[in-house]
Amino acid sequence: FRADLRRRKRSLPGAIITALLPTLCLLLEEYGRTVPFWSGDARRQTMILLACLAAEAVFCRCVFTKAIRMVGEGRCVSELLASLGFLAAAADCALRLGQPARTDAAPYAAVTCMALAFSLWGNCRESLGLFETFRTAALDDDPPYLVTETKRGACKQRGSVPGFFTTAARSDAATLWQTALLPVFLAAAVVFALLSSVGQDRGGDFLLNLSAILLAAGTFSLPLCWALPWSRLAEHLQKTGCAVAGWAGAQKISARRRMIVTDTDLFPPGPVQ
Repeated sequence: FRADLRRRKRSLPGAIITALLPTLCLLLEEYGRTVPFWSGDARRQTMILLACLAAEAVFCRCVFTKAIRMVGEGRCVSELLASLGFLAAAADCALRLGQPARTDAAPYAAVTCMALAFSLWGNCRESLGLFETFRTAALDDDPPYLVTETKRGACKQRGSVPGFFTTAARSDAATLWQTALLPVFLAAAVVFALLSSVGQDRGGDFLLNLSAILLAAGTFSLPLCWALPWSRLAEHLQKTGCAVAGWAGAQKISARRRMIVTDTDLFPPGPVQ
């Protein structure tokens, strides 16, 4: 996980810069500014967007890897929609270069690059949380105590490390909700893209509309909704020598909403008798 974290952190600045370049050009053009090598030439603009997509794919290759891995595990996450949106946007750029029947609207390549950058950011934060958690868990094969769930509440007692990784590796609630909802959004994106293109006698706009709806369905926030609070919690706990076994471990501990406290938890051993 440390190797994953370092590799993704090295790629993140390049992914952000690549995503900001076409976005900045579009903003300047929207406010009436002329951008050299960009404004007034749709073909050159499309080639630049296609180059940005290619560079973003190199920086965010771990996003595609995670999407494929999660599909193999029976999970549908926002990285999958971002990956499909990337494919649709890249094909739309190629279509704009070679088919005049397509509308003159610019492809959603800048939005695609931004979606991949946010996905990579979420992957970085998730790797950070896992690294901090398992680094703490690996410090001692026989930790002084583990907090486990009992019938009366959470209790600090003796325990064993085996099983911690299995619990921490379970899917979090955000992944489970995405797996339930995103397949519906994916099917709806295809249907609405067909209705707004082929249904309006504009078949050449199918990829343009599909990329827009896929990126809207995936959103920029989904990759961060679990990874950001999880990594912050793991960093905070690591400073005090503690670690929580992911979403499943936190859910088990908090389910009872009670904690058993003894005198040794309140006072140092020895002074009070």
